[in-house]
Amino acid sequence: MIYDRFAKTMRPGAREIFRFNAACYGTAALAALCMGPGSRISAVTVGTAVWYALCVFTFQAMSVAAMRSGSMALVTLFGLYGMIIPSLAGPVFWKEPFGVGQAAGMVLMLLSVGLISGGKGEIRLSARWGMMAFLCFLGSGFAGVAEKVHQSTDAREEKNLFLFTAFVAMLILSLAGLLVCRGGEKQGADLRKTAVLGGASGLIVAVFSLVNITLAGNLDSLIYYPVANGGSLLLTVAASVLILREKPSGRQTAGFLAGLAAILLLSFPI
Repeated sequence: MIYDRFAKTMRPGAREIFRFNAACYGTAALAALCMGPGSRISAVTVGTAVWYALCVFTFQAMSVAAMRSGSMALVTLFGLYGMIIPSLAGPVFWKEPFGVGQAAGMVLMLLSVGLISGGKGEIRLSARWGMMAFLCFLGSGFAGVAEKVHQSTDAREEKNLFLFTAFVAMLILSLAGLLVCRGGEKQGADLRKTAVLGGASGLIVAVFSLVNITLAGNLDSLIYYPVANGGSLLLTVAASVLILREKPSGRQTAGFLAGLAAILLLSFPI
């Protein structure tokens, strides 16, 4: 919601986006530091945190680039479909249970996301756009795998250090992008507003990421990732109806009901 407000009120160029991300991840790194990251860090934590940071940064960069030349709804859809990668990694690599009900739940969740996020009208897409959307899919998915890998090792208690390292890496990438992207600065850019919105976003990112990695380490992948990704979309739809009094379309209603059914099926390995 904060990023949406930033994008709509400031209509940022590349430099403003990198500046916003720098403020976001700088604040998130400070928040992770305040959580008490500890004094020792293993090579596993550093490696998986950098892996996670590169995936998230790629996902964000490709999302922005793809949204400029294509459908925002479809870009969001590709990002959410990234949950397929960590969800299936659990049964394949960690021998987590995979029943018929969970398989049906996974299909229903993908259908739900498609129904809710699907855009209207004719959409023309280029091969370049398709590549950027595919990178969004990979970045989103393998970020989840990085979390799962870290939480499956002896370094699993280094959660705060993992997050601190990842946020610092993303801060460095954002600052590097800011230095490289010298052109395209908007006239009269509101630096204070960018810093405030970026900082507020960073606090939320830090708390959400801590909850995220904790649950990723304690729940089966096939349950957690579809429920977390699809569930957040369902909550968005519910909030728009109950709080904003928006009227959902028949397509969105069907998607919402399919999502609820998917969550129930994913919760029981039958």
